[in-house]
Order: sequence, then structure tokens, then C-alpha cells
Amino acid sequence: MTIAVMTSLGVAVVTTLAGYAFSKMHFRGKNAIFILILICLALPVAAVTMPIFFTLVKLRCIDTLAGVIIPLIAFNVPQMLLIVKNYFDGIPNELLESAKIDGSSSFHTYRVIMIPLAKPILASTMVLTFVYSWNDYLLPLLVIRSEINYTVTLAAQFFMASTYQSPLDVAHLYAAMILLTLPSVIVYLLSQKYLQAGITAGAVKG
Repeated sequence: MTIAVMTSLGVAVVTTLAGYAFSKMHFRGKNAIFILILICLALPVAAVTMPIFFTLVKLRCIDTLAGVIIPLIAFNVPQMLLIVKNYFDGIPNELLESAKIDGSSSFHTYRVIMIPLAKPILASTMVLTFVYSWNDYLLPLLVIRSEINYTVTLAAQFFMASTYQSPLDVAHLYAAMILLTLPSVIVYLLSQKYLQAGITAGAVKG
């Protein structure tokens, strides 16, 4: 739960800040940087497990929650950034120009104008990231070593060890897998309204 929540918050902060910059601000190389970020969408996690592992070893993040959270944020940002930027593109520039005339700084405009208007897409980003992080198996398997830090997706290993010795463990395994899906289903159902509104608005460029 901690990993999923922290990853969702991290992705929300990064994507809203970056989406605001790429959508409403002008700086050199903006389009090239954005394209490079989108190229990361074609990069599967399994293809970079070795670089991730050795980087985390050097950072002494193996067997820590941070060692899972940081890569999860990095891999979720490109997809969510695309959705958030497209949503911000639909916000009229006149609002920002009026705020600038009133003496508002870029960060103040982001905090007072953009964030309140971005609540639907912000909720969508956090829900999707939560579900992806909750269900992720590869990164926790790569990073986590001690049982005390196991994520819920690794918990099934407790039943797998003796599955072939006792048929009852199969039933326990299936029951555990069903229980593991409940939080993501509950989160989705509770935020379904915001999720659908945010995805619909962010999927089409305004």
C-alpha cells in the first residue's frame, strides 16, 4: 500500500508540473525533450532490469521501499504526462495571461489556477498509477529481499512453496490472489466518475 500511494503522489506531482511546463511555457528544446520522454513508452521494464538493479545497488536502495518507488515513478511518468499535457492544452491561455497581468508568478498560476482545474485528470492519474503500482510484480521481485518488505504481489510466494505438497494451498493461493485485487477494484469504483471524465478530457487534444 505504501509503495502504491507514494508512487501515485510522486507521479501526480511530476506530471502536473511537467505537463504545465510542456503545455503552457516556452523554452528551448521543449518539443525534443517531450518526444524523448514519449519514446520511453516503448521501453519495457524487463529490457532495463540490469541497469536498474546496478543503479539501485550503487544508490544502496536494494531491499528498500524507495528502490521500488523511484523506478515505478520513472516508468509511469511518460504515459501519465501525455494524458496530463493534453488536458492542460485544453485550458484557455487567456486564463494564464490574465493571471500574469495581475502579477501572478508561474508557480502561483500553477497552484491557484491549473491544479484546481486539473482535479479530474489528477484523480485519473493517481488512480491509474495506483492500480499499476499495486499490481506490479517485476520491480518488487528485483529489488525486495526480506519478507518484511514484501509487496502484496510477492505474498503469493508463501503459498507457492508448498503448493505441490498440499492441495489445500492451491485454494489458499487463489483466495489470496482474489483478495489482492480488491483494493485496486475498490479504488477504481470509488473514483470511476473522475477517472472517466479525466481520461475522456485528456485523451483528446483541445
